Amino acid sequence: MVAGVIILRKRFLKMIFYYLAILILFAPVLPLLISQLKTGTMATMALPGWGELVNLGFLKALPLTFVKFSIGRITIFDKRLYALVILGVSGILGGLGGWGIMKGMKKKGARGEFYTVLLFWLMTPITIAWLASTIIPNYQPFRLLLVLPAFYLLLTSGLTSISSTVGRRIALIIILSINLFSLAVYYKNPYFWREDWRSVAGLAKENNLPIVISAQSFNWPLIYYRANDLIVSASAGDGILTIDRIPSFLAKISLNKKLYYTPYLADLYDPERLVPTWIEKDGFVKIKEISFNQIPVWEYEK
Repeated sequence: MVAGVIILRKRFLKMIFYYLAILILFAPVLPLLISQLKTGTMATMALPGWGELVNLGFLKALPLTFVKFSIGRITIFDKRLYALVILGVSGILGGLGGWGIMKGMKKKGARGEFYTVLLFWLMTPITIAWLASTIIPNYQPFRLLLVLPAFYLLLTSGLTSISSTVGRRIALIIILSINLFSLAVYYKNPYFWREDWRSVAGLAKENNLPIVISAQSFNWPLIYYRANDLIVSASAGDGILTIDRIPSFLAKISLNKKLYYTPYLADLYDPERLVPTWIEKDGFVKIKEISFNQIPVWEYEK
């Protein structure tokens, strides 16, 4: 027992040394990281709702991370069914991963050190991101994909540690079934795909109509797809819209007979829904709603 504790202590001290070496190698990009952290802090101060939008709750962040590692970007809208699925998947894969860690850490020499590396690889970035989210709320599982290989390597370790051949085959079938089913659900339902800004920009360009957004902060996807000249922003920066912006905004849209408007992030930048009110005040009537993978677009006509 004492010998095992000493071995584990030596491994962990060695890992800390390796992480210090990695930190030194990445020192040149630390100013960029600091700049990004400052930007996140400023966004949180300027927009109180930003933290709730981009950050998972502190208590559910860790369990949901491992659930997303297991089933991907999909979800189940029936929350009771979702909770049952989460418990089942977490129990099976968590048990296999835990078994793999327990067996691997007992091994001596290079094999044991390999499992220590996997454990540090998996847990260090997750723990740092989780703790940092208490200061700068920006925790999302997709930002931690760099540790996904370690997660599956530990699952594989747990799988190969099962002594029974039948048990290994059953566990393998379960893991493959979870992955294949999740992948099928993802590809079958466009709702889980990435936001389709390309189609939004394409719609505006095809009809040569302006598209109104509530803040310049998220105009970059439309710029990327070359719809620069069609963007009409109701605000110049990250500030929440105020009534004094009405004249300049109406001047931009009053020359058009038709236009598009997206309420994307309206809960954050336009909680009082001033933009659609201003559009209707200028004589426009909403005639159609279109959705591009979670990006709603409303068509207005005078």
